[in-house]
Amino acid sequence: MELFGWIAVAVGMSLFILSFARMVRANLDRRIPYFRNVEVNPSGTIAMRSIGAGVLVIGAAALAPTLGYWVAPIVFALPLIVMPATIAVHNHRLTTAA
Repeated sequence: MELFGWIAVAVGMSLFILSFARMVRANLDRRIPYFRNVEVNPSGTIAMRSIGAGVLVIGAAALAPTLGYWVAPIVFALPLIVMPATIAVHNHRLTTAA
């Protein structure tokens, strides 16, 4: 079950990162707001993030019996670090280029 949990966490994070990469590519010349919707949101990115979050929950639940329940906050913190970091890097590149 531990192997399944690690695979689920990897797949969930991959979906999450891929959806954000698609969103950034669609908004190369626009700032991405932190707490609002982007101007151009490619089809499938919201579904990819939702499925990725669900797979992360399943992965954390599969890892919990083996690694303990502290693994859940660590696994859930990964997307919470990726989202603002990606937005900050993108917005910084826009202000630097301008």
